[in-house]
Parts: sequence; structure tokens; C-alpha cells
Amino acid sequence: MWIDANSANSGNTGFDKSINGKGFYYLFLSLLLAVFFLVLSPQSYLFSQHVKVRLYDPGILNINENQEARTLFHEIIVGSLSESENGLSATIRQKEDDRRVRVQSLIRDGNLFYLFLNEEKGKFSLDTIGNYSIKRDIASGDITGITVLIRNDKLCFLRVYPNEDRSKLDLFLFGTLLYHDVVLPLPIKDLLTLPFQKLIDFTADTIDWNQVLYKGGTAEDIWLQKTTARIESLLPGLADAEDGAQNEYGEYVFIKDGAPQKNIRGFNCSGFAKWIVDGFYYPLTGSYMNIESLKKRQLPYRGSDFSRKFETSRDPYFGLDWSRSLAVALEETETSEKAASPEEFDVRQVDFFKYVEDVGYPATQMQLILFLLAQEDPGRIYLGSVNREVGTTNQLRQHTHIAVFFPYFTKEGYFIPVVMERIKKTTITAFTKRHLTDNIHLVWIKPDVDFYN
Repeated sequence: MWIDANSANSGNTGFDKSINGKGFYYLFLSLLLAVFFLVLSPQSYLFSQHVKVRLYDPGILNINENQEARTLFHEIIVGSLSESENGLSATIRQKEDDRRVRVQSLIRDGNLFYLFLNEEKGKFSLDTIGNYSIKRDIASGDITGITVLIRNDKLCFLRVYPNEDRSKLDLFLFGTLLYHDVVLPLPIKDLLTLPFQKLIDFTADTIDWNQVLYKGGTAEDIWLQKTTARIESLLPGLADAEDGAQNEYGEYVFIKDGAPQKNIRGFNCSGFAKWIVDGFYYPLTGSYMNIESLKKRQLPYRGSDFSRKFETSRDPYFGLDWSRSLAVALEETETSEKAASPEEFDVRQVDFFKYVEDVGYPATQMQLILFLLAQEDPGRIYLGSVNREVGTTNQLRQHTHIAVFFPYFTKEGYFIPVVMERIKKTTITAFTKRHLTDNIHLVWIKPDVDFYN
């Protein structure tokens, strides 16, 4: 191992070149510390069911180690504060794997932070998997925290903190606390230079690391990635139209009464979801789905005596009925078998979450939910019916919007949750921000044919 002095001092850091000097220093610090020592409260709807921990498979570890770098700077980390307060900055190359690591020390709010940033594709990014941050209290000199990014996402990390003569660990995925107060057998100071693999070994009976570090990139993932790209390429040719859809002949009509669209021929959210599923239905049948069959109210399977009073005036379960009918129609065509019920393709089991009948899950947790689902059943597409309580005097849960989700893992292990709604590709972040208090009910489809349209 050696210090690459030329790289460390040349100004060519590998960070975004538009950010330099003190401006970079403070922006980098603010962003990093906001994430690396974020304190989040456990969500009440988590830990609703027992999650079976699978035997850890060492082959799935995809975190680049910076143990050599941490070992090299150990004496500085635990040594005299006066030696490290001046702002350490160096780039080193590790002998074992020939990888470069950026090492920096920064002061913020009475704490000293030692940062170990792994190089990826020539850059030292904030969200690179395996990045370490070590926190030291300046007043006492104590090591008070270690944070490690466990996926290429700033909101996927673990935090280690002191607990008497041992340590404890919290693990977050996409900003949600999944594992809390997991006991480690060593004091925090003894963990500073251990390889990340030791944290896995210490917690393998509690944390499902196969799930946390899942890489994916299966044949089903690759198919879904290509399918998503194909659908996205066709979006510019679509138009938005209130209550719009295509009937079984491909004619643009209004969902309400089947009347033809005259001026703008296009789709609303329901019609767009149908257009996507029709892309898998048409190659099997030579026609599109019948709108009237999709609109059929599935009264025995949802609602209550109270909600049935508003079936005509408010149609509260339209989105739920429509999404279930789409899934049933495609599956029955693919298998030539009658579905057991409209609920057959509901997503009713997701680790850490409790399914609520005809309501589903919190919309704000969609990224984590899709991450978990994409591991269990790669290649599936999900139709989501957004629902919320509507009204004052006659408050009623209504399904008001439909979105389509395409979650997959790239060959490199990146998780990509593509969202499409009402002829547009959006982001999972934008989707959750628009539905902070809503729920979403999911049904799945897994097409046997390539998309046609």
C-alpha cells in the first residue's frame, strides 16, 4: 500500500469537477453528514411479521473493502486530536485489491469525522457502496459512531454505536430502519479496522444479508430492463386524455361509456395501464382487452355495506377492480385456466410489512417494497392502485390513481425501480412525494411474451 501523493494533491479528485475548494468542502460535508449520521425512528408498520433469516451466502458480498486504508490511518484516528484536526486529505492505493480510497477528516458540530470513500469508475462519490465514516467526539475523544453505505444509495447504510463494553448496530434500507439494536460482541474501537465481512459474521443470525446485499442481474431482470426501455421509447407517441383508453379493436374511446374520442386520442392513468398490459395480451390474442369486462365491479371481494351505497355515485373501488381485472385477463389468456378469484394476483406478503385488505401498503415505502419483491420474483411487473380516505361527512376510501412499476437489478447490482403513470415515466422519489399519506394496493403480472405495440 502506498499514498498516491500526486493524485491527492493535484486537485483532480474524481469528484464532480464543478465543485471545488471550500465550496466543495462544505457542500460535501453537509450532504455526507446529513446521511451518515441520520437518526430515523422505526416506522410503526414495520416488524409486523417474523422474517426468516437465511444462511448467509458469501458469494453475494459486493462491497469493496477499504480495510487497508482504515488500518493505515488507525493511529491517526485514535491518536492525538491535535494531529488530525487540521484536515487530513489523501488518496491511497490498497495493495490487496489495487483500489484507491480517498481519506479525509472533517469537523462539524463538535465532532471529528474520518471519511473513507471508495473509488468507482474514476470518482469518489458520496453514494458509493462500502464508504465508511468514523465519528469522534472532540470533547471526550471517544469514538461514537461508524457508518457504512451498504448499497449505492445514500439512504442504505448501517450505523454502529457504543453499548457499554460492546456495540450495537442499526440497519437502514432506503431510509427505513429494518434492524435495530443488533448486538455486536466487541467495543466500537475494536471494529475500526476489521473487514466489513466481520460485521456480517457477527450479525448473520439476525440480519438477512442475502436480502440486504442482493445483486440480482438475473435473466428475468435483464428481460424486464429491456422491456422497460422498449415501453419508454414509445411514450413520446402517446397522448393524455381524460377517461381515455383503447377498446378491444384498438379504437380510442372513453372508459365511461365507450364513446369514441374525437379530438385528442389518448389515455388517462387507467387507460395507460391497460395499454401496457395490452402490449403483452395482443400477441396472444390478436386483439386488446375488452373495457366492459375490466370495469366489472367485484362486489363480493371488496368494500362494505357502507361503501356499496356509493358504488354508482363515487365508484370508490374502480382502480382496485381495474388493476385486478387486468392481471386476471392476462394470466387466464396465458394459461388457458380460470383464475381462482380476482384477488389471486394480489401482493399480500412482503417482508417487514403487514398487508391491509384492499388497501395494501404505505405509498411512501414503495422503493423498499419493490426492492424486496424484485428479489423474490424477478421479472414481475406491478400494477398499483393508489387509495386514500376522501370526503368529510361521508368519508370513504377511494382508489383514485393507477401506476405501473418495473423493478429490476442491473448486471452491476444496481436496483432500478422504474415508475410509469399516465403516459409518463416518473421517478420513485417523485411518486412517493406526491403520495405521502396515501396507500397503494399491488397486483402482479409476469408476461410470457415480449411487449408488442
